[in-house]
Amino acid sequence: MLGQFFAYSGGQIIYSADWVSYKFLNDFSFGAEIFALGVALICPSVKRKLPEIEIDPIPTSDKSVKTDSNDSVVVVADETKNSSDRNPNPAENVIVNELEAIAPAIVEIPEKKGGFIQEMKESIPKIMSNRVVITWSLWWILTSGMISQLYNYIQILWSTMQDGNNDVYNGVVASVQTAGGAIITFSLQYIPFEWDKHSEIVSFITSIFFGASFFAMAIIWNIYIHYVIFLMTCFCYAILITVAMTVIASQLDAAAYGLVFGANTFFATLLQSLITFAIVDSNGLNLAIRVQFEVYAVCFAVLAIFFLLVRIQKCFLKVETVEEDRTPLE
Repeated sequence: MLGQFFAYSGGQIIYSADWVSYKFLNDFSFGAEIFALGVALICPSVKRKLPEIEIDPIPTSDKSVKTDSNDSVVVVADETKNSSDRNPNPAENVIVNELEAIAPAIVEIPEKKGGFIQEMKESIPKIMSNRVVITWSLWWILTSGMISQLYNYIQILWSTMQDGNNDVYNGVVASVQTAGGAIITFSLQYIPFEWDKHSEIVSFITSIFFGASFFAMAIIWNIYIHYVIFLMTCFCYAILITVAMTVIASQLDAAAYGLVFGANTFFATLLQSLITFAIVDSNGLNLAIRVQFEVYAVCFAVLAIFFLLVRIQKCFLKVETVEEDRTPLE
């Protein structure tokens, strides 16, 4: 984010000073991407290696627990110690005996076999049965797919309202978006709110807000009002995507993080590609830029209705459960 902040700010400064053109900034950005790719290719790969762990809190203990070259836990006997060297302190001997007792249990832990495919087979049923994970994943995929269109095409929409360099502050707005999003996201940890218990309500309200924002940007012709609406939308999305990741992570084992986060990102990107092909591309509808934003607003309205129906269904299920619990057994 720091790099994005300085890139946006620097680009705005040199463009406002009329030192370079938009085409130069575009070419420079493209060259920077190629350079970054080259750096990534020549960087050494990260090797996964667990540090050697030794548990020997009492110097007189005759056993230690460590990891071997295969990252397996083993118990190693210290043959240099004998029973005569043990600390006579009874309390310390109790600690040593407890460590020796749990060490065999650690050794006997079976190692998972089957690799990534087996882990997927075990994780997917648990993931699909978790209502919180499914709700936030759907929000992540559907919202990110359409918010990406905002990031990609907002500059085109702004260009319809800008005349010359006098009111072009796109770089300033982008830098404020980056810095503000980082600050707001960091501040989330101080907000005591149970996001997982109100998933559907939060998804409904934010979908309504995004839909209203897109519709407002489609009909408003004032560039400065556009800047404000854009920043509010981006800040809201930065908050909610962070919440979505946090809530999903709290519902899963660490081994399933990559599967769920990767799947959500993949399907969000796929949705964005489908939207681009259907609405923007010349082989699709090829709609005008303002009409595109109106379509996105309608999509968010439909998404809000969907989450509202999910919430209503959840309330009915709770009522039925309470009634069943109150019904006396015959």
